[in-house]
Amino acid sequence: MESRKKTILVVENVRSLVEALRNKLSKSGYYVESAKDGEEALVRIAAGAVDLIILDLIMPRLDGFAVLREMMKRNITIPVIVASNINEQEQINYAKALGVKHYIVKSDTSLQEILDRIKEILSHS
Repeated sequence: MESRKKTILVVENVRSLVEALRNKLSKSGYYVESAKDGEEALVRIAAGAVDLIILDLIMPRLDGFAVLREMMKRNITIPVIVASNINEQEQINYAKALGVKHYIVKSDTSLQEILDRIKEILSHS
């Protein structure tokens, strides 16, 4: 019996980054969905079958912090990796207080490092 591919939801409004992540993760055996803002992300999360979320913080309509607060309110426990260019300790601490598994600074992190974090988190879930 074949097991279901793990689904990663990439919540990011920069198309080139979404496509780079989609290519890297697809080649590594993951199914990749995307959402361009927080509102779309919450719809996809509610639809189910998401194993991990890569979440930007700065997005139109609904930002990443609002998504995290809503997930907490709804008791949604999907693991989240924040991928942001905000590198302020106060923001990092706030994201972690909202249940984020890892916080990475996009400009300082390779696609391979993101993949390594995903593998690490999903191996423990």
